[in-house]
Amino acid sequence: MDTTDRISMKPAGAKEDGSGPVVAVADLHKSFGSQRVLNGISLSVNHSQTIAVLGRSGTGKSVLLKLIIGLLKPDSGSVRI
Repeated sequence: MDTTDRISMKPAGAKEDGSGPVVAVADLHKSFGSQRVLNGISLSVNHSQTIAVLGRSGTGKSVLLKLIIGLLKPDSGSVRI
């Protein structure tokens, strides 16, 4: 298991004018024991963009948000803010 910190304060592909994504999630994986919760999620949120995370109970919505804000560490993949 890779234990490096995968949270960066500079977005992937960020440009000096700030036109890159504000949040970039790439190939995110997270499991709890044998229960795989996220399997390769990727998304980006640009400045002034609003997104919604929808899904049934137990599909990983809260886990995704906790990974984005740094309360959990991903098994693999990256979160850039």
